[in-house]
Amino acid sequence: MSCILYSFGSYKKLQANSTLANSLASEFIGQPIAQYLFELNADAFQTRYGHNDDIISEIPQAKSDDSVDYEFELADYNDPELLRDLFKRIEYQCSDVLTSANPEDRRFLNLVAIREECERRVAHPIYQAEAKRKRELERAQAALKHAQDKEQFIKELRRQYPWAKEPNPTKNLKKELMLAFPGIKFSVRFQHYDSVTISWTDGPTSKQVEEISDKYVSKGFDSSTDCSTYDHSAYGEAIGVVLGRAGYISTSRSLSARFLKDIVLDVCFKYHHDTLPIVKESSSGHAWVEGGGSVPYCPNATYSLQDWIHRTANETSAV
Repeated sequence: MSCILYSFGSYKKLQANSTLANSLASEFIGQPIAQYLFELNADAFQTRYGHNDDIISEIPQAKSDDSVDYEFELADYNDPELLRDLFKRIEYQCSDVLTSANPEDRRFLNLVAIREECERRVAHPIYQAEAKRKRELERAQAALKHAQDKEQFIKELRRQYPWAKEPNPTKNLKKELMLAFPGIKFSVRFQHYDSVTISWTDGPTSKQVEEISDKYVSKGFDSSTDCSTYDHSAYGEAIGVVLGRAGYISTSRSLSARFLKDIVLDVCFKYHHDTLPIVKESSSGHAWVEGGGSVPYCPNATYSLQDWIHRTANETSAV
């Protein structure tokens, strides 16, 4: 349906659940609120799309539709603030087509009057005091539930990680990784304040390691606001109590020459590449495929052969 043409079932639910909406309808329009709002929206829909018969056919469909659009699922149908916001949406959706056709449209002006009456009720000191009391009660209940959930998570985590004797993120993360991937040597170190780096050779992929390490991370980043975010969930705080957490955790997986040569063979065989690239290894044991831009492209791949080998290696587990 159009953003204007809500189902008739939506308006009927409002009428069935809101004494306040029915009272306002009786005071300002003198007809049932459901019928009034649907006809108002249908007329706006007709004005906007009257040139298109296929779209206009949606009006009888909406009239017989008893489903409820999510905008009408209100927590409290007698809360003037929630009703004000609902009426404001309907007013906004209808205003550009109804007022342009007839600025003195009495039905639309009645809707404006209903919305304004809701605003006056919201601004009333009694409502403001009650709303404040309700917000404080909700905050207290949320804080209590948060504390209870956190305590439950702490108990569960202590059972799950009996070896975690203190909330030390580097020590406990390293222990968990070694238990998950026996035989792999992990280095887990603080690089600078609140930032940990995990390093290892071959073994699991970075994705497999991050499936374990992610819960130790307490910070994130919101690109829309260009700001750091913080995990204050009950589970996150419980992790901090039992295992410890770091602000950021990065992974650094090195590849051995032996492992990389196996990947070279697999990729060259897959793409029918007859000349094997040379695998070099540094004194520290880190291997890479030599060639750079001189390595030809695979006949059936988007990436160069060198890139494809490294991508395949990074996505392949050695455990």
